[in-house]
Amino acid sequence: MNDQTSNGRVDLRVPFPEKDEAKALGARWDPDRRTWFVPPGADPNRFKRWSSDPAPLDSEPSAGTRVNLDVPFDEKDEAKSKGARWDPAAKRWFAPPGIDLKPLQAWIPGTGENLTELIPPIFVVESATLCWKCNQVTPVGTIASESFIEPDDDGARHPADSYLYVFSGITYLPQEAQNEIRKVNPGYRHRYSKTAGGKYFMNHCPCGAQLGDFYMHSEPGGAFFPMTKEAAASISLRCISEARRLKIAGSAGQMVPNLIEIYARRER
Repeated sequence: MNDQTSNGRVDLRVPFPEKDEAKALGARWDPDRRTWFVPPGADPNRFKRWSSDPAPLDSEPSAGTRVNLDVPFDEKDEAKSKGARWDPAAKRWFAPPGIDLKPLQAWIPGTGENLTELIPPIFVVESATLCWKCNQVTPVGTIASESFIEPDDDGARHPADSYLYVFSGITYLPQEAQNEIRKVNPGYRHRYSKTAGGKYFMNHCPCGAQLGDFYMHSEPGGAFFPMTKEAAASISLRCISEARRLKIAGSAGQMVPNLIEIYARRER
């Protein structure tokens, strides 16, 4: 590792979506210098993947540097066939330097996206839908927040009005948020949709059927589009962040009146 300060401290370059993972390994935050670092006595080898510049979260990474990937377990063979490699020490898939990154775009965190910054409180929305294939009721989940920030056409960033925004068509979602939704729907994963013409994070029935976002979010009576007080009251909002912001790529939806905001159960 070569990112040592003059006093011998090893500083780290930790992307925002990976900060909790770095902290769990023992990294510490220096609020004055606004950087993560390896505390005295800790093994610096545990943090080697953050010892060189990562790609900025919202820009295209360079093919000349290692690029960490977010690869779901059931997509590892596909990612490997396209050039991804596994780092057993860091327990992370990555694109090695010099490789063509285009085939791996789907697993590069935030690549090519104008990321939306969710403002707390942030929720997992828990609902249910009838599976089109097996006709069984299946729990489903997504992300919501009471405000967000995304770039305007001129590049400026302004918070949206306070409101409960339910997100769909999510193409990038940090691992920690994925895990929270999988507590509701274990099959939640990045899959190709013929309707959308691309990949996004999608709920699945235990029978294997894809439960796409269009019906659940856009059709009246869908899992996230309740039309009555009783339907909205069957939905729950589980808070997963009261202070920390979250960056995702997806579309914010609004209901008028916002029955979910008014009647859904709120849990912590």
